[in-house]
Amino acid sequence: MKNFEEKFAAWTDDALSDAERQDFERELSAHPEAEHDRLSALHLGEFLRTHHPVPALPNPDFFNQRILQQIEVLAPPPASEKSGRAFPVWKLVWGGALCLLAAAALFQFAVPHGAYTSDGRDVYLVEVIEAHTGSDSIYASSFHAKKNNVTVLWLDGLPYIPDTYAAK
Repeated sequence: MKNFEEKFAAWTDDALSDAERQDFERELSAHPEAEHDRLSALHLGEFLRTHHPVPALPNPDFFNQRILQQIEVLAPPPASEKSGRAFPVWKLVWGGALCLLAAAALFQFAVPHGAYTSDGRDVYLVEVIEAHTGSDSIYASSFHAKKNNVTVLWLDGLPYIPDTYAAK
């Protein structure tokens, strides 16, 4: 069964049988602009045939050969030429090994390990020089425990904090 566009094109080209043409023209009674569209298409076709004839190719065999070469270049290879596997396993193994080697090299050379200053302190040591609070009733002090390598900031004068807010 043809859709409306196919029937309309066949009707415009007078390619419908008598029975099909009568059925289609009954269907077109709901579309009064269809006859105008048909006449416009016929007029355009006649204009193109008379004013723009198709030029004759001087060497049609050469043209066809070039088109076929382009089609062959763009065509996918036949199924018989394709590999059975999408990706060879040995490439996956070598790729994984190289990734592990690169990760180990980056860890060894890019991540610092135990960097110390000339006086024996850790390079990443943080020292609290001075601490200020927003209130005069709160006093801040700091100390460094060398045994545990921990710096503590002690705040005195804060209001009571209930046990429910305690860190768990």
